Amino acid sequence: MTALAPGQSSSCSLPVLQLFAVDPDQAGFLRDIVSGTFRIIRPDGTDEIPSTAIDITDCPTGNRLSTGRYVAPFTVPASPPLGVWTIEWIYKHTTTGTDRTQTISFEVLGSVSNPLARVYTTVSAMRDAGVTTAQASAGKLRDLIELASQYVEHFTGRFFVPVAKTILVDGNGARGLLVNEAIVSVANVNILLAVFEPSESLVDPASIRVFNRHLTQCLLDPDDRDNPKIEFFFHDTTPGAVTFLHGFRWIEGTQNIEIEGVWGFTDPDGTPIGRTPLLIEQATKLLVLRNLPDLDDEDAKDDINRASFVTELRTRDQQIKYGFPGSGAASVGAFTGNPEIDNILARYTRPPQIARA
Repeated sequence: MTALAPGQSSSCSLPVLQLFAVDPDQAGFLRDIVSGTFRIIRPDGTDEIPSTAIDITDCPTGNRLSTGRYVAPFTVPASPPLGVWTIEWIYKHTTTGTDRTQTISFEVLGSVSNPLARVYTTVSAMRDAGVTTAQASAGKLRDLIELASQYVEHFTGRFFVPVAKTILVDGNGARGLLVNEAIVSVANVNILLAVFEPSESLVDPASIRVFNRHLTQCLLDPDDRDNPKIEFFFHDTTPGAVTFLHGFRWIEGTQNIEIEGVWGFTDPDGTPIGRTPLLIEQATKLLVLRNLPDLDDEDAKDDINRASFVTELRTRDQQIKYGFPGSGAASVGAFTGNPEIDNILARYTRPPQIARA
Protein backbone atom coordinates (compact mmCIF):
# COMPACT_ATOMS: atom_id res chain seq x y z
CA MET A 1 0.00 0.00 0.00
CA THR A 2 1.33 3.42 -0.95
CA ALA A 3 1.58 6.21 1.60
CA LEU A 4 1.76 9.98 1.77
CA ALA A 5 2.62 12.48 4.49
CA PRO A 6 1.24 15.99 5.13
CA GLY A 7 2.28 18.30 2.31
CA GLN A 8 3.27 15.46 -0.05
CA SER A 9 1.54 15.21 -3.42
CA SER A 10 0.41 12.65 -5.94
CA SER A 11 1.17 14.09 -9.37
CA CYS A 12 2.41 13.27 -12.86
CA SER A 13 5.99 13.35 -11.59
CA LEU A 14 5.15 11.31 -8.47
CA PRO A 15 2.17 9.11 -9.46
CA VAL A 16 1.28 7.68 -6.06
CA LEU A 17 -2.48 7.41 -6.68
CA GLN A 18 -2.93 5.61 -10.01
CA LEU A 19 -5.84 4.21 -11.95
CA PHE A 20 -5.10 1.11 -14.05
CA ALA A 21 -8.06 1.17 -16.44
CA VAL A 22 -8.33 -2.52 -17.27
CA ASP A 23 -11.16 -3.29 -19.68
CA PRO A 24 -13.06 -6.45 -18.68
CA ASP A 25 -14.54 -6.61 -22.19
CA GLN A 26 -11.04 -7.01 -23.64
CA ALA A 27 -9.60 -9.48 -21.17
CA GLY A 28 -6.10 -8.71 -20.00
CA PHE A 29 -5.74 -5.29 -21.64
CA LEU A 30 -5.47 -1.70 -20.45
CA ARG A 31 -7.44 0.78 -22.50
CA ASP A 32 -7.79 4.54 -22.49
CA ILE A 33 -11.00 5.91 -21.02
CA VAL A 34 -13.38 8.47 -22.49
CA SER A 35 -14.51 9.92 -19.15
CA GLY A 36 -14.25 9.34 -15.42
CA THR A 37 -14.12 10.78 -11.92
CA PHE A 38 -12.22 10.21 -8.70
CA ARG A 39 -12.92 11.08 -5.10
CA ILE A 40 -10.69 10.81 -2.03
CA ILE A 41 -12.19 9.59 1.24
CA ARG A 42 -10.85 10.07 4.77
CA PRO A 43 -10.66 7.22 7.33
CA ASP A 44 -14.01 8.29 8.83
CA GLY A 45 -15.77 7.91 5.48
CA THR A 46 -16.15 11.62 4.69
CA ASP A 47 -14.90 13.17 1.47
CA GLU A 48 -11.58 15.00 1.40
CA ILE A 49 -12.05 15.61 -2.32
CA PRO A 50 -15.57 15.12 -3.71
CA SER A 51 -16.16 13.56 -7.12
CA THR A 52 -13.76 15.27 -9.53
CA ALA A 53 -13.45 14.78 -13.29
CA ILE A 54 -10.38 12.95 -14.63
CA ASP A 55 -8.56 15.04 -17.22
CA ILE A 56 -7.99 12.41 -19.92
CA THR A 57 -5.34 14.50 -21.73
CA ASP A 58 -1.64 13.68 -21.33
CA CYS A 59 0.51 14.72 -18.40
CA PRO A 60 1.78 17.18 -17.34
CA THR A 61 -1.26 19.30 -18.16
CA GLY A 62 -3.71 16.39 -17.88
CA ASN A 63 -3.93 13.19 -15.81
CA ARG A 64 -3.02 10.55 -18.43
CA LEU A 65 0.32 8.85 -17.76
CA SER A 66 0.22 6.32 -20.63
CA THR A 67 -2.23 3.93 -22.25
CA GLY A 68 -4.94 3.17 -19.68
CA ARG A 69 -3.04 4.79 -16.78
CA TYR A 70 -4.13 7.95 -14.97
CA VAL A 71 -2.99 9.81 -11.86
CA ALA A 72 -5.09 11.63 -9.29
CA PRO A 73 -3.59 15.05 -8.46
CA PHE A 74 -3.80 15.39 -4.70
CA THR A 75 -1.81 17.11 -1.96
CA VAL A 76 -2.25 15.90 1.61
CA PRO A 77 -3.40 18.79 3.86
CA ALA A 78 -1.19 20.09 6.64
CA SER A 79 -3.14 18.49 9.51
CA PRO A 80 -4.86 15.40 8.10
CA PRO A 81 -6.38 12.51 10.05
CA LEU A 82 -3.79 9.71 9.99
CA GLY A 83 -4.67 6.21 8.93
CA VAL A 84 -5.99 4.39 5.85
CA TRP A 85 -7.61 6.60 3.21
CA THR A 86 -9.38 5.53 0.01
CA ILE A 87 -9.54 6.75 -3.55
CA GLU A 88 -12.54 5.69 -5.64
CA TRP A 89 -12.31 5.81 -9.43
CA ILE A 90 -15.38 5.59 -11.71
CA TYR A 91 -14.72 5.54 -15.45
CA LYS A 92 -15.95 4.49 -18.89
CA HIS A 93 -14.07 3.07 -21.86
CA THR A 94 -16.77 4.10 -24.35
CA THR A 95 -19.42 6.79 -24.25
CA THR A 96 -22.20 4.20 -24.12
CA GLY A 97 -20.25 1.70 -22.04
CA THR A 98 -20.70 0.49 -18.49
CA ASP A 99 -19.36 2.46 -15.53
CA ARG A 100 -16.31 0.73 -14.04
CA THR A 101 -15.30 1.26 -10.41
CA GLN A 102 -11.85 0.77 -8.89
CA THR A 103 -11.21 1.45 -5.20
CA ILE A 104 -7.66 1.67 -3.84
CA SER A 105 -6.45 2.29 -0.29
CA PHE A 106 -3.44 4.32 0.81
CA GLU A 107 -2.03 5.41 4.15
CA VAL A 108 -1.51 8.92 5.43
CA LEU A 109 1.33 9.01 7.98
CA GLY A 110 3.23 11.70 9.83
CA SER A 111 6.30 11.20 7.63
CA VAL A 112 7.02 9.11 4.53
CA SER A 113 10.51 8.98 3.03
CA ASN A 114 9.55 7.13 -0.17
CA PRO A 115 5.86 7.34 -1.19
CA LEU A 116 6.40 5.02 -4.17
CA ALA A 117 8.02 2.21 -2.16
CA ARG A 118 6.46 -1.22 -2.71
CA VAL A 119 5.29 -2.39 0.72
CA TYR A 120 3.23 -5.41 1.71
CA THR A 121 1.68 -4.37 4.98
CA THR A 122 0.76 -1.12 6.68
CA VAL A 123 1.49 0.78 9.86
CA SER A 124 -2.19 0.41 10.75
CA ALA A 125 -1.97 -3.37 10.35
CA MET A 126 1.11 -3.51 12.58
CA ARG A 127 -0.74 -1.50 15.23
CA ASP A 128 -3.62 -3.98 14.97
CA ALA A 129 -1.06 -6.78 15.43
CA GLY A 130 -0.09 -5.26 18.78
CA VAL A 131 2.91 -3.05 18.03
CA THR A 132 2.60 -0.04 20.32
CA THR A 133 3.86 3.50 19.87
CA ALA A 134 6.23 2.82 22.78
CA GLN A 135 7.83 0.02 20.73
CA ALA A 136 8.05 1.95 17.47
CA SER A 137 6.89 5.27 16.10
CA ALA A 138 4.90 5.34 12.87
CA GLY A 139 8.01 6.56 11.03
CA LYS A 140 10.14 3.71 12.34
CA LEU A 141 7.42 1.17 11.53
CA ARG A 142 7.16 2.45 7.97
CA ASP A 143 10.94 2.13 7.54
CA LEU A 144 10.85 -1.41 8.93
CA ILE A 145 7.98 -2.30 6.61
CA GLU A 146 9.97 -1.03 3.61
CA LEU A 147 12.97 -3.09 4.74
CA ALA A 148 10.88 -6.22 5.27
CA SER A 149 9.20 -5.79 1.89
CA GLN A 150 12.61 -5.56 0.21
CA TYR A 151 13.58 -8.81 1.94
CA VAL A 152 10.43 -10.46 0.58
CA GLU A 153 11.23 -9.35 -2.98
CA HIS A 154 14.89 -10.33 -2.67
CA PHE A 155 14.14 -13.85 -1.47
CA THR A 156 11.20 -14.57 -3.79
CA GLY A 157 12.38 -12.75 -6.91
CA ARG A 158 8.88 -11.32 -7.31
CA PHE A 159 6.83 -8.28 -6.41
CA PHE A 160 3.27 -8.44 -5.14
CA VAL A 161 1.55 -5.20 -6.11
CA PRO A 162 0.65 -3.90 -9.59
CA VAL A 163 3.64 -2.13 -11.16
CA ALA A 164 3.52 -0.33 -14.51
CA LYS A 165 6.59 -0.78 -16.68
CA THR A 166 7.78 -1.69 -20.17
CA ILE A 167 9.83 -4.84 -20.67
CA LEU A 168 11.86 -6.21 -23.58
CA VAL A 169 11.65 -9.93 -24.38
CA ASP A 170 13.57 -12.09 -26.85
CA GLY A 171 11.41 -13.18 -29.78
CA ASN A 172 11.42 -16.97 -30.00
CA GLY A 173 9.92 -17.74 -33.41
CA ALA A 174 6.90 -19.39 -31.76
CA ARG A 175 3.26 -18.40 -31.36
CA GLY A 176 3.50 -18.20 -27.56
CA LEU A 177 5.92 -15.86 -25.80
CA LEU A 178 6.90 -16.43 -22.17
CA VAL A 179 7.70 -13.44 -19.97
CA ASN A 180 9.39 -13.23 -16.56
CA GLU A 181 6.72 -11.31 -14.64
CA ALA A 182 3.19 -12.30 -13.69
CA ILE A 183 0.84 -10.30 -15.90
CA VAL A 184 -1.80 -7.99 -14.47
CA SER A 185 -2.64 -6.32 -17.78
CA VAL A 186 -1.05 -5.46 -21.12
CA ALA A 187 -1.28 -2.02 -22.74
CA ASN A 188 0.73 -2.29 -25.97
CA VAL A 189 2.97 -4.81 -27.71
CA ASN A 190 5.53 -3.68 -30.29
CA ILE A 191 7.77 -5.76 -32.50
CA LEU A 192 11.05 -3.86 -32.91
CA LEU A 193 12.08 -4.32 -36.53
CA ALA A 194 15.41 -2.49 -36.57
CA VAL A 195 18.32 -2.38 -34.18
CA PHE A 196 19.84 0.99 -35.02
CA GLU A 197 16.70 2.93 -35.98
CA PRO A 198 13.45 3.52 -34.08
CA SER A 199 11.34 1.24 -36.27
CA GLU A 200 8.54 -0.75 -34.69
CA SER A 201 5.29 -2.49 -35.52
CA LEU A 202 2.36 -2.21 -33.08
CA VAL A 203 0.57 -5.54 -32.67
CA ASP A 204 -3.23 -5.51 -32.88
CA PRO A 205 -4.60 -6.43 -29.41
CA ALA A 206 -7.37 -8.44 -31.12
CA SER A 207 -4.69 -10.87 -32.34
CA ILE A 208 -3.18 -11.50 -28.87
CA ARG A 209 -4.35 -13.59 -25.96
CA VAL A 210 -2.98 -12.59 -22.54
CA PHE A 211 -2.48 -15.37 -20.00
CA ASN A 212 -3.66 -13.80 -16.74
CA ARG A 213 -6.68 -15.99 -16.06
CA HIS A 214 -6.10 -15.74 -12.30
CA LEU A 215 -7.56 -12.22 -12.62
CA THR A 216 -9.91 -12.45 -15.59
CA GLN A 217 -11.42 -15.81 -14.57
CA CYS A 218 -10.20 -16.34 -10.98
CA LEU A 219 -8.59 -19.52 -12.35
CA LEU A 220 -5.68 -20.86 -10.28
CA ASP A 221 -5.32 -24.32 -11.83
CA PRO A 222 -3.40 -23.88 -14.04
CA ASP A 223 -1.96 -20.75 -12.48
CA ASP A 224 -0.84 -18.32 -15.18
CA ARG A 225 1.34 -16.47 -12.67
CA ASP A 226 3.76 -19.41 -12.83
CA ASN A 227 3.62 -19.53 -16.64
CA PRO A 228 3.01 -15.93 -17.76
CA LYS A 229 2.85 -15.46 -21.51
CA ILE A 230 1.16 -13.77 -24.43
CA GLU A 231 0.13 -15.68 -27.52
CA PHE A 232 -0.92 -14.86 -31.05
CA PHE A 233 -4.59 -15.63 -31.47
CA PHE A 234 -7.11 -14.64 -34.10
CA HIS A 235 -10.85 -14.61 -33.69
CA ASP A 236 -12.83 -14.74 -36.92
CA THR A 237 -15.89 -12.49 -36.77
CA THR A 238 -17.94 -15.19 -38.50
CA PRO A 239 -20.34 -16.61 -35.85
CA GLY A 240 -18.87 -19.75 -34.28
CA ALA A 241 -15.58 -19.55 -36.18
CA VAL A 242 -12.31 -19.53 -34.21
CA THR A 243 -9.07 -19.82 -36.15
CA PHE A 244 -5.47 -19.97 -34.98
CA LEU A 245 -3.10 -18.19 -37.32
CA HIS A 246 -0.23 -20.64 -37.39
CA GLY A 247 1.69 -18.25 -39.62
CA PHE A 248 1.87 -15.64 -36.83
CA ARG A 249 5.11 -15.95 -34.90
CA TRP A 250 7.14 -13.76 -32.59
CA ILE A 251 10.09 -12.83 -34.80
CA GLU A 252 13.28 -14.31 -33.42
CA GLY A 253 15.66 -11.76 -31.98
CA THR A 254 17.28 -10.29 -28.88
CA GLN A 255 15.04 -7.96 -26.86
CA ASN A 256 12.99 -7.25 -29.97
CA ILE A 257 9.52 -7.61 -28.41
CA GLU A 258 8.48 -4.58 -26.35
CA ILE A 259 5.58 -5.10 -23.94
CA GLU A 260 4.07 -2.16 -22.07
CA GLY A 261 1.82 -3.19 -19.23
CA VAL A 262 1.16 -3.72 -15.55
CA TRP A 263 2.89 -6.58 -13.78
CA GLY A 264 2.85 -8.22 -10.35
CA PHE A 265 2.10 -11.46 -8.51
CA THR A 266 -1.31 -10.48 -7.11
CA ASP A 267 -4.10 -12.70 -5.83
CA PRO A 268 -7.58 -12.64 -7.37
CA ASP A 269 -10.07 -10.60 -5.35
CA GLY A 270 -12.74 -9.82 -7.94
CA THR A 271 -10.97 -6.67 -9.19
CA PRO A 272 -9.06 -6.37 -12.48
CA ILE A 273 -5.72 -5.80 -10.68
CA GLY A 274 -5.93 -8.19 -7.71
CA ARG A 275 -4.44 -7.75 -4.25
CA THR A 276 -1.26 -8.57 -2.36
CA PRO A 277 -1.42 -12.22 -1.20
CA LEU A 278 -2.41 -12.52 2.47
CA LEU A 279 0.48 -14.88 3.17
CA ILE A 280 2.94 -12.30 1.81
CA GLU A 281 1.40 -9.73 4.14
CA GLN A 282 1.85 -12.18 7.01
CA ALA A 283 5.49 -12.86 6.14
CA THR A 284 6.14 -9.11 5.96
CA LYS A 285 4.57 -8.56 9.38
CA LEU A 286 6.71 -11.34 10.87
CA LEU A 287 9.85 -9.81 9.35
CA VAL A 288 8.91 -6.43 10.83
CA LEU A 289 8.43 -8.00 14.27
CA ARG A 290 11.77 -9.79 13.90
CA ASN A 291 13.52 -6.45 13.28
CA LEU A 292 11.54 -4.45 15.83
CA PRO A 293 14.20 -4.43 18.59
CA ASP A 294 17.05 -1.99 18.17
CA LEU A 295 20.17 -3.35 16.50
CA ASP A 296 22.11 -3.24 19.77
CA ASP A 297 19.42 -5.15 21.73
CA GLU A 298 20.82 -8.63 21.17
CA ASP A 299 18.78 -10.29 23.92
CA ALA A 300 15.46 -9.10 22.50
CA LYS A 301 16.45 -10.19 18.99
CA ASP A 302 17.48 -13.63 20.24
CA ASP A 303 14.15 -14.06 22.03
CA ILE A 304 12.24 -13.29 18.84
CA ASN A 305 14.43 -15.50 16.63
CA ARG A 306 14.23 -18.48 18.99
CA ALA A 307 10.49 -18.22 19.55
CA SER A 308 9.72 -20.42 16.52
CA PHE A 309 11.76 -23.29 18.02
CA VAL A 310 10.02 -23.48 21.40
CA THR A 311 8.70 -27.02 21.92
CA GLU A 312 7.98 -26.90 25.65
CA LEU A 313 7.30 -24.04 28.05
CA ARG A 314 6.88 -24.37 31.82
CA THR A 315 5.84 -21.07 33.28
CA ARG A 316 6.05 -22.10 36.96
CA ASP A 317 9.75 -22.85 37.01
CA GLN A 318 10.46 -20.78 33.89
CA GLN A 319 11.87 -23.67 31.90
CA ILE A 320 11.93 -23.34 28.10
CA LYS A 321 12.81 -26.23 25.79
CA TYR A 322 13.90 -25.54 22.21
CA GLY A 323 13.85 -27.93 19.27
CA PHE A 324 16.61 -26.85 16.93
CA PRO A 325 17.63 -28.60 13.68
CA GLY A 326 18.80 -32.14 14.30
CA SER A 327 16.67 -32.55 17.42
CA GLY A 328 13.57 -33.82 15.62
CA ALA A 329 11.87 -30.42 15.41
CA ALA A 330 11.26 -28.22 12.39
CA SER A 331 14.41 -27.31 10.53
CA VAL A 332 15.76 -23.82 10.10
CA GLY A 333 14.38 -22.04 7.05
CA ALA A 334 16.55 -21.43 4.00
CA PHE A 335 16.13 -17.65 3.84
CA THR A 336 15.86 -16.03 7.27
CA GLY A 337 16.37 -19.00 9.59
CA ASN A 338 12.75 -18.76 10.75
CA PRO A 339 10.64 -21.66 9.41
CA GLU A 340 7.35 -19.77 9.78
CA ILE A 341 8.59 -16.99 7.51
CA ASP A 342 10.61 -19.15 5.16
CA ASN A 343 7.85 -21.65 4.47
CA ILE A 344 5.80 -18.75 3.11
CA LEU A 345 8.65 -17.27 1.09
CA ALA A 346 9.49 -20.67 -0.41
CA ARG A 347 5.89 -21.00 -1.57
CA TYR A 348 6.17 -17.75 -3.56
CA THR A 349 9.73 -18.04 -4.86
CA ARG A 350 9.92 -17.65 -8.61
CA PRO A 351 11.38 -20.50 -10.65
CA PRO A 352 14.69 -19.46 -12.23
CA GLN A 353 14.54 -17.85 -15.68
CA ILE A 354 10.86 -18.34 -16.40
CA ALA A 355 11.07 -16.78 -19.86
CA ARG A 356 13.79 -19.19 -20.94
CA ALA A 357 11.82 -22.30 -20.05
